[in-house]
Amino acid sequence: DQYGEITPKGFSELGRRLELACGDVFADLGSGTGRSVVQSVIEFDCSRALGIELAASRHAVAVRGLEEDQVEARTRVSFVCGDLAGKELWSSGGALEAVTVVWTCSLLFSDELMARLARRISGSESVRAVATLKRFPSGSLHGFEVERTRAPLHE
Repeated sequence: DQYGEITPKGFSELGRRLELACGDVFADLGSGTGRSVVQSVIEFDCSRALGIELAASRHAVAVRGLEEDQVEARTRVSFVCGDLAGKELWSSGGALEAVTVVWTCSLLFSDELMARLARRISGSESVRAVATLKRFPSGSLHGFEVERTRAPLHE
């Protein structure tokens, strides 16, 4: 079971590039232990932040960390264990209904999952920016400009 999360320094750079700010509702799809979700609220003052994680073990670590360590973020952060491209999360009243910025560390996602996720994001009226490590299938993400960047491997 391979797994990786963006570093705090890497997320700081990503947040600047995505222009995360006070009015944003941030979502980390495949949020792991939830560090970037909490960081989006603390560092960028996002109005709300959500972490969606499929693995129950990582989800439990995120919830525990929020309960134990992140007092200032608790009221604006929530974690959901489930399918990040699931219809119920993106539907009216769903956890991702009002999300404005999406981040996904998607290198290990299947092409099928990336296509499903592209359909959900394309169908959202609120998403203004998306960052992903793996490209969406050609032609599947509608309404967004593609900007490819490479982060330096060394300082």
